[in-house]
Amino acid sequence: MKFRFQIIILLLGILPFKAFTQADINPVISDILREYLENFIADADYSDLEQTLLDYYHKPLSLNSATDKQLADLLFLSDKQISDILAYRIKYKGYRTIYELAAIPSMDSLTLARLKYFTSTDEALPQLQLKPAEIFTRGSNRLNIKYQRTLEQEKGYRNDTSDNRYLGSPYRLMIRYDHQISDKVSYGFIAEKDPGEELFRGSQKNGFDFYSGHFYIANQKWIKQLVIGDYHANFGQGLAFYSGMSFGKSANATGLFRYSPGLRPSLSTNESNFLRGVGITTAFKNIKLTAFFSHRSIDGRGTNIDSLNYEDNYFTSLTSTGYHRTPSEIAKKDNLTETLGGMHIKAGFSKLDLGFTAVGGKFSMPLLVSDQLYKLYAFEGSSFLNFGTDYSYTFKNYHLFGELGFDGKTFANITGLNINLNSRMTASILYRNYPKEYRAVYANAFRENTTTQNEQGLYVSFNLIPAKNWTVNMYLDHFYFPWVKYGADAPSKGYDYLLDITWRTNSRLSLNSHVRYNYHEINVSENTTPLNYLTYSERLNFRLGLTYSVSKKISLATRAEYNRYATLNKAIDGLMFYQDLKFSLFSEKLKISMRYAFINSDNYETRFYAFENDMPYSFSINSLYDKSLRYYLLAEYELKKYLTFWLKLSQTHYLDRSTIGSGLAEIEGNKKTDLELMLQVEF
Repeated sequence: MKFRFQIIILLLGILPFKAFTQADINPVISDILREYLENFIADADYSDLEQTLLDYYHKPLSLNSATDKQLADLLFLSDKQISDILAYRIKYKGYRTIYELAAIPSMDSLTLARLKYFTSTDEALPQLQLKPAEIFTRGSNRLNIKYQRTLEQEKGYRNDTSDNRYLGSPYRLMIRYDHQISDKVSYGFIAEKDPGEELFRGSQKNGFDFYSGHFYIANQKWIKQLVIGDYHANFGQGLAFYSGMSFGKSANATGLFRYSPGLRPSLSTNESNFLRGVGITTAFKNIKLTAFFSHRSIDGRGTNIDSLNYEDNYFTSLTSTGYHRTPSEIAKKDNLTETLGGMHIKAGFSKLDLGFTAVGGKFSMPLLVSDQLYKLYAFEGSSFLNFGTDYSYTFKNYHLFGELGFDGKTFANITGLNINLNSRMTASILYRNYPKEYRAVYANAFRENTTTQNEQGLYVSFNLIPAKNWTVNMYLDHFYFPWVKYGADAPSKGYDYLLDITWRTNSRLSLNSHVRYNYHEINVSENTTPLNYLTYSERLNFRLGLTYSVSKKISLATRAEYNRYATLNKAIDGLMFYQDLKFSLFSEKLKISMRYAFINSDNYETRFYAFENDMPYSFSINSLYDKSLRYYLLAEYELKKYLTFWLKLSQTHYLDRSTIGSGLAEIEGNKKTDLELMLQVEF
């Protein structure tokens, strides 16, 4: 397979190339998402982020009216750059041309090049007021149909009369429809079947396993936001309620403040992380009021307490995978409900924003967790009530922000400070204190731990521009867990350090070096004594990357990465190298992305995460480990102006094993090949 891919690259290399043009936004969005996401969760759906960037591409933000929240939506701007853009607008009474951004010292060449796609200096247009009929007659429509499957047969699909097998077919099928009118109106639906799930038979007689839909309008007279269907509600710094996706530590070391968007439609295929109901935001002068309600069925593992009652009357855990392939998984589907409601009020002044959140909810059955010591303070019961007070204050070069959370018994808090020391240096400090007794089901604040509980920490970061074309990001995070946690049977501590240096000559060439060190206290493995005791675990990651547009005809990306994991009993290493190639053919109707990667890792502890280019509404952040090769080819072909087709063929080839996976996902052999096809119709 390695030889075949090398031949393909060689043959394509001698064909005539056509360069990507400035109008081709897909590679730009892909690069932005890659930089932003590859240090975060693997195998998640980030469609909401992609859709926001597409919206701003089709209707660019006006630099003369954009808010800090809208600029933060672009993902690649730091807090310092956002504040500098707004400060320049005030000082010089607006922008006359986008090229004035080059006069801002915190801007680098790549950021300037990207801003050209998403911003303009046009005067802000009057708010578009739509008549009811225009909601359905104006705007653009997009229909996507996607097919995906693993070509090798997994154990769960083999002939087996037992209940422990996949009941459905091995392919994934998704149908997605979206209607968009600028950033004012959005409605659509998603239907999805995961691999192994049935379709129009058996447990899925109604068709697909998962359906999602939404209707959203914004800035229509007194309605600032209205969403019906599936949506997210995000407020403050995530200490009381934050149902959407959030991100923690990254190479953008000073990007700590959350510009919480309030209500937003859910655009992803995530089957557990959303609300279902209605939410509305209205405003009067400097006051914004949001109210929301949700009622939905959720998956959970139930257990009988009363043997005389054959109905489950409590549950021991929630299930968030969204898979309903086997009889046991189907038995957990929709067997309890969650009902919640809440409100958020925000008062905005010239330099100060104050907000208050209140939310309460109830499950149809109480939650009773296991008696493991680290779960002693986990949420239990059938109802919850949480409050949060958030604030944001700006004075000269200082930005103070935070939130105080309260669950009816215990307070938790997070406080941050951004300081613009000068035009080329920004510092941030963030302190968090989440007591072990603090319980907030939808809390999603900045943290090291898996939940917003049982953690104290101090985070300090710096962003430097020491010279033209150079950017340096660094952070130091020290944290302490006052109670036991999973894998540590005593109070424990740790720290996390990062240094990230980027040099760009222009938008065509970029060099990046990245060093991260993480220290945790964990239980000693293979302990033969009656009691567990703690030892250390260390992770060291070093990354060196290069991206280069050879000309307007071809672009390359190269990365070498090293991981080391050490404990008292062992020390193991891992190495990864990959090469990317992108180009276009036939007057840009055909676009090709491909990668060849080599991984030499001792085991899962020294795994690597690598973002892959993919088709719309599809995200690949693969976990790579063991001795293996990975390669993929992604092709995009514009059949008509309104009709586009994608194909992706990828394979992981393990060099040191004869089977892949375990359980029902086990594959006999050392190769796993995935095929993805998508058709998009725009009208």
